[in-house]
Amino acid sequence: MGPKSTSSQREPGTPISTIIGPDATLHGDIHSRSALRVNGEVFGSIENEGDVFVAKGSVVRGDVKGERVTVAGVVEGNIVAKDTLEITAEVKVTGDIFGEILSIQEGAIFRGRVNVSDPAEKEIPVSLAEVGSANGHAEIKEMVVPLEEEASVS
Repeated sequence: MGPKSTSSQREPGTPISTIIGPDATLHGDIHSRSALRVNGEVFGSIENEGDVFVAKGSVVRGDVKGERVTVAGVVEGNIVAKDTLEITAEVKVTGDIFGEILSIQEGAIFRGRVNVSDPAEKEIPVSLAEVGSANGHAEIKEMVVPLEEEASVS
């Protein structure tokens, strides 16, 4: 059994199956299906079907996507949480954040835009592929907005 996150958002007993150690530096994108903890440095995007925990003292330079995302380190990129995004105190996040439930603790440094999805929606309407960066400022390249059915005209 591996270490568990101390995040208040993590369900008890949810094991972390992948750990990037504190002395590790990873260059490249990570794709995973289960909980991931970053204790070191990642230079690339993280796309995860499970939870993502960016630990205190760690750095991610790339986009992060997960079911639930907790940031206690540094993230320089956009973050998409399908469920809950928690940014703890004394951390730095630079990039746009998307989630159904957002929590930013006092003392956190955040620079970017916030998008909270409607809990009635099954998915967040913006994916990482649709978010770009120009001159250090994030911009939405394309947004998929569900349209209400139009009444037919006879």
